[in-house]
Amino acid sequence: MDSGFWLGLLLALPIGILTNILTPRVQQWFAGRSARARTARDREREADEAFASDLRTSEARYLSYVYRNIVRLLTYVLVITMIANLPFYLYDTLDGIQNLIAGGHVAEMIPIIITLVTLISLTTAFLNTSRRTNRVTKLVSGEVAGRRSGRDISSMNQAATPERSPLPQQPDGAD
Repeated sequence: MDSGFWLGLLLALPIGILTNILTPRVQQWFAGRSARARTARDREREADEAFASDLRTSEARYLSYVYRNIVRLLTYVLVITMIANLPFYLYDTLDGIQNLIAGGHVAEMIPIIITLVTLISLTTAFLNTSRRTNRVTKLVSGEVAGRRSGRDISSMNQAATPERSPLPQQPDGAD
């Protein structure tokens, strides 16, 4: 028997004991973390409902909110696209990147790693903005839980735009 076997056997017992001691603490940590996340989600949902009820009062504010978020999302898409293409500009082709990885040139891979981390954070920000915009828009339009309180956007649209004929009206006897 070699020394690796004895080392594994020697370390197995302390690792097993440590695992059994730490398991309840890790479970408590996860339970506390999920409870904090749940309360944070509830607070965010309440804030979105308050914001949506505020947006219901003015069609101009609602449209401003939607247009502003459309521009924000398009900006995210533009920046994500530019950053995603950055390694290809730095290393000419995909072969150059593959050669870096295969050759083990860790120092030269740092810009690629930074680019990937930036892409992940921007994509997360994009998704969060998109989800919140969608949630607030649904709250404003009254689709969530079937609630419609006071004047909503659909009634404002009907009141703000009078019925119009697609063709101009001609005076009587103009034929």
